[in-house]
Amino acid sequence: MRLNPKQLISIIMLFEIGTTTLFAFGISAKQDAWIAVMISTLGALAMLWIWLEIQKNYPDKNWVEILNEVLGKWLGIPLVIMYMLYWNHIACFNLSEFGDLMTLTFLTNTPKSVIFVPFVLVSSYILILGLNVFGRTCEFILPFMLIMLFTSYLLIFISGEMHFNQLLPIMGEGPVPVLKAAHPIIGFPFGESCVLLMYWKYVHPKESIRKASFWAVGVSGLVITLSVFSIISVLGAEYAANMKVPLVSLIRLINVGNIITHLDLFGTIIIFWGTLFKMMIFIYAGVRTICTIFKIQNEHPVIWGIGIFNFIYSLFYFPSMEYHRFVGFTAFVRNMSPIFGWTLPTMILLILWLKKWHQKNYQT
Repeated sequence: MRLNPKQLISIIMLFEIGTTTLFAFGISAKQDAWIAVMISTLGALAMLWIWLEIQKNYPDKNWVEILNEVLGKWLGIPLVIMYMLYWNHIACFNLSEFGDLMTLTFLTNTPKSVIFVPFVLVSSYILILGLNVFGRTCEFILPFMLIMLFTSYLLIFISGEMHFNQLLPIMGEGPVPVLKAAHPIIGFPFGESCVLLMYWKYVHPKESIRKASFWAVGVSGLVITLSVFSIISVLGAEYAANMKVPLVSLIRLINVGNIITHLDLFGTIIIFWGTLFKMMIFIYAGVRTICTIFKIQNEHPVIWGIGIFNFIYSLFYFPSMEYHRFVGFTAFVRNMSPIFGWTLPTMILLILWLKKWHQKNYQT
């Protein structure tokens, strides 16, 4: 299994912008939400540096192997299982989110179970083809995803729907609301990127990992910033805050000379691709975790098993989009993501530094 730098960039960018461009992140900062996203991107780059420093010490190991090496199996394996449950739970969030978004916007009378089936089958099939195929698929899809996003922003601008006065005043209430809004964005979507620790092992050449990762996260932050900027300039901060899927509402306003209009297909494809690839990244991390712990060579049964479990779990655990968002933003963004994204990796890096310091002084 091997990934090249372009495939790594594609995986990271699809992961970061997957479903985030659909929503108005940082909207608690009102018209300054886009500034909050930019600030959170800086925090994300700092967090990324911590993960990359850990990976630099173990370039040929994934997160499971690193934790076992640093903490030993008695502490490492329970922690690894917690990470696996965390990642798989987010994958279920993504599956449930896809069903909710489709029933809310395009397939209003379709049961979620019917929507889930092809989604689970497609994701499982792509993963069964292997990490190489998954990486090439991400590399192929990313340009089309970006083209659709930027085309949507351009067409809405040409339609005359953008009103930049809705972005004023800038920092009208000072920096505090902006900083408060930036904090949870670091947890979601950026904090979830700790899942990359399961993928860097497979990237060659190793020297490209740091540059490719920083580049991908930085550009993703700019794309999310542009999305929030566009949403607020079109809908206004107050209206955007009350919309469940602001980007879809924005796309539906596109009307260029009564010729280019009704581009709901763009919204459907963005939702499908964004959710699908983000979910697959989490699922495959869970697959590799199980296979590494139990030394399983054949991934296929594990992939199908996780797919079936996620289908059932998502169908019954998330009865509505409101409950889905309540659990997601209350339990995960505020509590779980900072622990798994910031706290635990920082502790592991400190332990690594202490071990190095001890070995250096012991040898001398």
